[in-house]
Amino acid sequence: MSTERNAEKAALRARLAEIDAEEVQERESATSAPEEQAKSQSGHLAIWIAVVIAILALIATRANMNSPSNGNDAPSTASGQDVTSPPTGVAVQPEVDATPVWTSITLDDPMADRPSQLRCIRSENLIRLSWPYSSTHAELCIRASERHGRDAFVRLLGEGQILCRSYSGCTVRMRFDDGSVQSYSANEAVDHSSNIFFIENVSRFERAIGSAAVTRIEFEIYQDGVQSAEFHTSGYEPTQLAE
Repeated sequence: MSTERNAEKAALRARLAEIDAEEVQERESATSAPEEQAKSQSGHLAIWIAVVIAILALIATRANMNSPSNGNDAPSTASGQDVTSPPTGVAVQPEVDATPVWTSITLDDPMADRPSQLRCIRSENLIRLSWPYSSTHAELCIRASERHGRDAFVRLLGEGQILCRSYSGCTVRMRFDDGSVQSYSANEAVDHSSNIFFIENVSRFERAIGSAAVTRIEFEIYQDGVQSAEFHTSGYEPTQLAE
């Protein structure tokens, strides 16, 4: 009887030992899992840090390649002057368009057998006008027509009041290239439009602009004073217009 009890006690102790071993194993597994997880996270973080460092290094390398060199690669001149600057002591002439844009215009005239022919060019500068008008360019035109003959006029490409009245006319000052200032008589339009005036002595005027690269015409505008329009007139030929 005692032998059987001793055997049962031995079996019970063995089972308890197995249970204790399983509990120890579970505790060890529970303890090691966070450590391995932490190790895994640390490994991922190290990888991301390495990637970021590599990207920053690449950006810095490209920035250095694109930046201008301060060394011996910069171009130099024998005189030590900027290659875009004119030499000291040499007068700089204003640039003039190589091919000024003259526009050819044909206007039908129902009271004439032939249409009117015009050659026009726009001013390089704006004419300043006060409210209620807006600053605008001027236009110089030479016209050949069956009804009006040959004439020349300057007009604003917009509304404005040029002081040149029909009862007294006006005098406009002109300068061709670097020549002396010349005076021309002028008159307003037949329909009394205030943004235009006609130049007298057209043949003289055509000869002048035909030999000038730059033509400046000065006139007075109501409340805006005396102003000048600059036209690049080279290339004009009177024979281009046939009456």
